[in-house]
Amino acid sequence: MQVTKLFATIVSMVQNSLYDRPDLYDLMAPPDPILERFYVDIARERGGRILDLACGSGRLTVPLAQAGLDVIGGDLSSAMLERARDHARANAVEPGFVELDMCDFDLGGRTFDTIIVAMNSVLHLHSLDDFKGFFGSVGRQPVAAGPSGVRRLPAQYRHAQH
Repeated sequence: MQVTKLFATIVSMVQNSLYDRPDLYDLMAPPDPILERFYVDIARERGGRILDLACGSGRLTVPLAQAGLDVIGGDLSSAMLERARDHARANAVEPGFVELDMCDFDLGGRTFDTIIVAMNSVLHLHSLDDFKGFFGSVGRQPVAAGPSGVRRLPAQYRHAQH
């Protein structure tokens, strides 16, 4: 009997993910103006076409759009995307939003200057197949001409080394 009860509890937890409750998620991950400014600055430096993968409730997608950048937010959770759309409407911006799995997606050849996978989003990849799918999908996205690769955090955003 105990195993059955434990299994039912685990199934309930999986079915009731935090990502199905964007209202609670937003309480755990409130707006952060410094972080928003960092991503806006990086996106402006690299070019104005941005793909924000695992965008959640639009925590970065909306500020990027407010900065006048052409941004698409993609997320697996339809509940999070609906919250992101509401957030965008409330802030009078119209970024694109698309439901996608960051381990397997194709955006029809659209070109991006920057692809953002912010915060701890990569931690949602649990297997080698997840990572292969993620890097394969990102690698298939056409990137605009210009500098590429991972960028070092600009000095104004780094904490002093002691």
